[in-house]
Amino acid sequence: MNGELLRVAPKEEQPRVRGWLLASSQEGDRVGLIPINYVKIVGRKSESPPPREPIDNLSRFDMAFKNPS
Repeated sequence: MNGELLRVAPKEEQPRVRGWLLASSQEGDRVGLIPINYVKIVGRKSESPPPREPIDNLSRFDMAFKNPS
């Protein structure tokens, strides 16, 4: 979408497809390849987003009991 902020994957994770970038929406709910000529880089952040899911099984187990469904 016009004016949407994207997260672009690091260089080492970019596919070897000329003219395309691997990127995701700010929320991370949409991921895919976008034409590089549709992208205008206006800033750069090199921080990683916080994990969306627990990293280990113990954390997942703990969360299951804290938030019963």
